[in-house]
Amino acid sequence: MVPHKNRGTELDERFVELFVSALGVYPVGSVVEFNNKEVAIVYEPNPGNSRKPVLGILTMVNGKPRAAPFVCNLARRSEAEGREVSKVLNPEKVGVEVMMELIKTKGERTERLRR
Repeated sequence: MVPHKNRGTELDERFVELFVSALGVYPVGSVVEFNNKEVAIVYEPNPGNSRKPVLGILTMVNGKPRAAPFVCNLARRSEAEGREVSKVLNPEKVGVEVMMELIKTKGERTERLRR
């Protein structure tokens, strides 16, 4: 069941809004695919815009894995560079092992690249 799609019908609309504001549309640990086919894992929610979280991008556009996750805040246009979440993936089917520590310690922040 997808809470956002069922709000006001099967689920109380206020409950859904509270749920989404607490966890985000994409909860931490969700694996997603962008419109450019890159695969990423949700690293941090964005309370101001639940559809634009901070993610660790795991693959490049060509599907090859990155040496270290590239941390991207979708709420910042300069970092998002046109990326939009196109779908949520099953981490087991994609073969992605959810490793938030790797993103925290080895993720490459965009701010580092600007220096």
